[in-house]
Amino acid sequence: AGNPWLIDPELLVQEGFLEEADLDPVRSPNTGRADYRLLERTRLPLLRRAYENFLAARPLPGCDTPYSDEYYRFLFLNQDWLEEYALYRAAQKENDAKPWNEWPLPLRLRQPQALEELKERQAGEIGFWKFVEYLFWKQWKALRDYAASKGVRILGDMPIYVSMDSADTWAGGPLFQTDGQGHPTRVAGCPPDYFSEDGQFWGNPLYDWDYHRATGYDWWIRRIRHALDLYDLVRIDHFRAFDTYWSIPADAATAREGRWEQGPGIDFFEALGKKLGSLPLVAEDLGEMFDSVRRLLAQTGLPGMKVLQFAFSSGPTNEYLPHNHIPNCLVYTGTHDNNTLLGWMEQEAGEEELRFAMRYLRPGKREELPQAILRAALASCADTCILPLA
Repeated sequence: AGNPWLIDPELLVQEGFLEEADLDPVRSPNTGRADYRLLERTRLPLLRRAYENFLAARPLPGCDTPYSDEYYRFLFLNQDWLEEYALYRAAQKENDAKPWNEWPLPLRLRQPQALEELKERQAGEIGFWKFVEYLFWKQWKALRDYAASKGVRILGDMPIYVSMDSADTWAGGPLFQTDGQGHPTRVAGCPPDYFSEDGQFWGNPLYDWDYHRATGYDWWIRRIRHALDLYDLVRIDHFRAFDTYWSIPADAATAREGRWEQGPGIDFFEALGKKLGSLPLVAEDLGEMFDSVRRLLAQTGLPGMKVLQFAFSSGPTNEYLPHNHIPNCLVYTGTHDNNTLLGWMEQEAGEEELRFAMRYLRPGKREELPQAILRAALASCADTCILPLA
């Protein structure tokens, strides 16, 4: 589902869903800055007004009709996820935004009668969220089409795990390791490392990979197919968990209590390939890398990632150094998890790391090191170079 905060109200005026005067209370006085508090307070009421106009089906000034068959086509093509998402949103509102595993038991367990009663009670709310997703899709499609007309491709990011409080887990049931009452039994995270001595306790519910395998990975295939409808390329976050993943008891105090467990491996990617054909995917192969993870990446043929901010800390064998790159990869100076190059140089990199970078890249002065790293990225043999802008 798309984030309703990203829907542009001015486009809704152009399309006849709103009038210009509707926007006066939501205009931010902070020109050039995002006012998230104002957005949180005003965006949904504004979208609800647009929905009321949509239902009224009365042409607004400057618009022949407030909707078209495009809306019904959107509902039809997205019904496999949209219905559950809208139900989840309606139930969330009815239960004061509590996590779904704190809802009344019949609704939490998705008993048929409870779902039917929810649909009757919340028909208007369910319709509203479907309409919101239609608006998001319509505006996103226009943006993507415009980008394509300029030769720009969009790389989307897909986290491997989903949130515990989400439509995915509420509707997913046996897809996840839960106790049958809506509570996770084991959750995701990372083992102790140099970033954290207790590891990272993420709390996302883990997949029941045996069940996914038995269903031919149907849920994953639908998830990735939908992502490829939105983006030209998709980066799958935390690729290493398809090989082995860190599994933590849900009631553990820290991630230290976890253990490595076996993921689906190459069987998963072969199933995707049979259903989806050539996979325009990118593997986020960062973090603790076992040899088995590297073998899986090679088997899939997917491009991995080389991050130059990680390149100068362990000598000439460091896999992120440009002379160790291969064509089938993406080179980054840093990702969304990294500092800027200047911030890395001034705040994070050790003295020995900086001296090695200077010897390797040969900029004239240390203050020219960020530019030298940019040049190294652009000169890499990697098929794709991505330079974040800050």
